[in-house]
Amino acid sequence: MTELEKMKRAEMYIRKMAEGVNPLTDEGVSENDLVNNIRITRCLYYVSDILRQVINKGGVIGKKSGRSQFYLTGEQREGLVPFERHVFVREIAEKLNEAAAENDCKKLVPQWITEYFVSMGLLEVVGGKKTATEAGEEFGIKSEIKYSPRIGEYRVNSYSPDA
Repeated sequence: MTELEKMKRAEMYIRKMAEGVNPLTDEGVSENDLVNNIRITRCLYYVSDILRQVINKGGVIGKKSGRSQFYLTGEQREGLVPFERHVFVREIAEKLNEAAAENDCKKLVPQWITEYFVSMGLLEVVGGKKTATEAGEEFGIKSEIKYSPRIGEYRVNSYSPDA
């Protein structure tokens, strides 16, 4: 059995489970079965769709890019002007990507910046959310809890010009 055939079979099994069908017997599963949990069902449909996309691309996983990793030249770094206010990590990434636009390199994504700050001990993950540590606060990272009527409480991190 080829890898593509294995993917097709796996996708079929996952799709059937998402539909509440035992893929081995083609019988419906009981109402109390784990695969009938809405979160599990959504997850199964999601994985099935990802597999379908890979199958449609002939079994190719991911997209190879000939572009180099994100970088800034020394001249580009020197040309950066600090923000004059607290900003969000998305704004930092956008500014760095603008500076590197002519480099034909991969774009810097905000997640890489926050992961770097976690690795440096400036942010920590608490309850699945990144929060400034004491060292992060001293560095200029401010974590705040905000409220929106639509989504309730949420946490935001902003970064001072020094950070």
